Amino acid sequence: MKLDVKQFVNESLTSNAYLVRLEDSLECVLVDIGEYTELKKHLLLHGLSVQALFLTHCHYDHILGLREFINEFPKATIFAHSYTMEALKDPKLNLSFYREVPIEVDIPPQNRNLMVDQDVEIASLKVTSLHTPGHNPGSLSFLIGNFLFTGDSLIPGHKIVTKLKGGNKEQAQKSLEHIINNLNDVKYLAPGHGSMLPDSSFRQLVEEQYQFYIINE
Repeated sequence: MKLDVKQFVNESLTSNAYLVRLEDSLECVLVDIGEYTELKKHLLLHGLSVQALFLTHCHYDHILGLREFINEFPKATIFAHSYTMEALKDPKLNLSFYREVPIEVDIPPQNRNLMVDQDVEIASLKVTSLHTPGHNPGSLSFLIGNFLFTGDSLIPGHKIVTKLKGGNKEQAQKSLEHIINNLNDVKYLAPGHGSMLPDSSFRQLVEEQYQFYIINE
């Protein structure tokens, strides 16, 4: 069955959230949550049930609506790296402290699922996680079908930001290599900011990024 992926751009934050489901299914998963406003409207309009939320990392622009989401989908499983789970409770680690909108969310134990380089099956979808630190220690990328969701670990055409708390340039390079090594069956790249790109566009951009933003820096 065909995969249906919808991108939601958080206007005030310019970050992306994604809704993923099998076509005609009322069960779905989310990749990042962002502001949640438009995403929430879509879920209600179409009567969709969110089975899981996959967090690419902990930064405030990707988690702003998390508390509201948990209240509305209390049975949904939150998949994230252990660093992300801890950072959700710490406004300085998730950077919301510096934006004067402190975010502190303690995920209930029954809703937590820690991921590092593993597969899970939920909502009839197979989700493969790749640990891709560099932008952030807890950064994960997620492969679902032929879509790769990279968060801020890879934004084609843009240098990987490693100057924020927990950033690491050497890890970013290794993570970019890790992503490139997992692109064989990927048809669409879905980054944490910017447009979703087909393989006809992103492969050259990723190669150029690897050559000029990392190797020759």
